Formats: sequence, C-alpha cells, structure tokens
Amino acid sequence: MAFGASAVVVAMFYVAAWAEFLAWRDAHVIAALVCAFALVFFFVLLSGLNLRAPDPSLSHELIVAALAVILFGVASAGPKGSVLLLMVMLPFVFAMFRFGTRTLLVLSALVVAAYACILQFRGDLLGAGARVHESIAILMILALTLVTFSLVGGTIATLRHELARGKRQLEDAIRQTEHLAMHDEVTGVYNRRYLEQRLSGEVRRAQRDGTALSIGLLDLDRFKAVNERFGRAAADAVLNGFTRQVTGMLRESDCLGRWGGEEFMIVMPDIGLEGAVRACERICAAQRALALPVLPSGFAVTVSAGVATYREGESANVLLQRADTALYRAKVAGSDRVEGESRASESRGDGGK
Repeated sequence: MAFGASAVVVAMFYVAAWAEFLAWRDAHVIAALVCAFALVFFFVLLSGLNLRAPDPSLSHELIVAALAVILFGVASAGPKGSVLLLMVMLPFVFAMFRFGTRTLLVLSALVVAAYACILQFRGDLLGAGARVHESIAILMILALTLVTFSLVGGTIATLRHELARGKRQLEDAIRQTEHLAMHDEVTGVYNRRYLEQRLSGEVRRAQRDGTALSIGLLDLDRFKAVNERFGRAAADAVLNGFTRQVTGMLRESDCLGRWGGEEFMIVMPDIGLEGAVRACERICAAQRALALPVLPSGFAVTVSAGVATYREGESANVLLQRADTALYRAKVAGSDRVEGESRASESRGDGGK
C-alpha cells in the first residue's frame, strides 16, 4: 500500500508539472527521491533489519519520508505550491490508522512549522511583495485541517484498539469455553464428554489399523468417607493429588480423564492387556504410598482398577462394559487391586502382605 501511494504521489507531481505549478526538472528529482526511499525501505524489509525496530512496519519512517518529499515539492513549486499541500493528506490517511492523537498532533505541528519555514524562505511572510494575509490564512487552514485529521484519527485509533481488545477477549472466552467443554473443572484432566469422543476415535483406529487398545477404569477407594468426614476441600485435594501423580506416570499417547465422581479412565493406545494391567498396578502402588496433608495419618485413599482390551468388531460401549465388570470384581475382591478382563490379579494391592 505504501509503494502504491508513493506511485500516486509521483503521478500527482507530474500532473502539477503538466499544469505548470512545478518545473519538470523538479518533478524528475521528486520521482528519483521516491524511488530511492522505496528501494531503501524495500531492502530493510527484505533483509529483516526492520525486525530490530520498535515498530517493524516502519510506519513512522515511511510517513515522515513521504511528508518530507511532499514538502520538498511544495517548496520547489514556488507561490503556486500551496495547491500541492493537498497531497499532505495522503500520508495522514495512513497515519490515522497507525497512530494515536498525540503522535498525529506532533506530525501536524511539524508539517505546519515546515510550511511556515517554506513561506518565510520564499519571502511570503516578510519583505517586498509579501502576501502576509494569504500566507497566514493558508497556514491556519492547514493547521485546522491537520488538527481535525488528528482528532478523527485518534478516535479511529481508540476504536481500533477497543476492537482489538474485544477480539482478544472473545478469543480468550472461546478458548476458555473450549477448555471447559473438554476438561474437568476440579482436576483439570479431560472430562467424560472428551473421553467418550477419544475412546470412539481410538476404537475406529484400532478397527482400521489392527492396533492394540486398552482402557483402565480406576476408582478411588474410601473416597466417599473422605467427603463425609473431612469435607469437600479435602476431597478435591485427594482428586488433584491423584491426577497429578497419574499424569506423571503415563505415556504421551495415553489419555487420563475423570469419568465421574471418584472414577477415572485411562485410554491406552497400542498396548495389550498385560502391559495395561502392569501400568495400572504401578498407579495403585504409587497411590498407596501417596501422603496427603489434608488426611490424618493412617487414613489412606487407595485405588481399584479394571482393565479391558479391545476385541475386533466390538463397539466402545462393549469395551467399557467389560472394563467396568473388571473394576467391579476388583472392588468385590477387597479393593486396592487391579483386575483384568481375562484374569484376576493374584497380587493384592498391598504387595501380597
């Protein structure tokens, strides 16, 4: 856009030369200056040097360069150059969308001061034949016009910042909503909705690729007693302690989520029954050794687990039902243990003691 605007400025000066407001030689000089500035900025952008600047778009530098070229053309045009002041508005249109009110007012003051210097240098303010009233009127009109542009530009900048902030807030709200839609509020692990979707996807992958797939349903023993005796805060601490510990023990491909209440599910792709049972047994042993400050000494919350492995052609619901049946056997057998779908774990959770 900046290069396109530069081409328009050059065309305007050639029109001014055609209308005899400006000498053709001066128009050629201005065109050469514009090309030189364009090449410099293009090299800086291409080389990446602009990334070291506070504003990598180099908006300040581009606009100041454009104003300098236009004011040079105004000075070169002589008394008729006042008409060319209209071109000052073009850089200001770009500036309105980049700068705030303060920066725009500073630019306006610089332009007015520069034009006043041009008038003084040409003798329009002092000396024989000075056109004082006309020159002052042009200065005032220029100043009022640029101040108006600055105030409007500041309003546009404020609206732009408000829109950007509103967009960021909306994006944050969407991300938060997406997070809540997939994660449990208490523990931060995945919730039941996500687990159902993940399990269905893994079942389809196992059907398609013939890969192994196991799941583990884990239930915290004596959790209801924690809630009743020590309160909800202690119960939440137990849940969070459990999930933090388990998360650190899983593979990157495994997926832990809260199935409901004190029950959790682990989806374990590419692993058979024996490997899944061993993984759950390690979790049981770690939970047994876990000490939580919110619970009194001697009051342990252990874990029971049921493990099932995908069988060809079955649905996710059937796989879940078999894992749930294995978990029920573990609870009936005394808790603090792991039961697989095809065997009972012979080693109790207490390590066989």
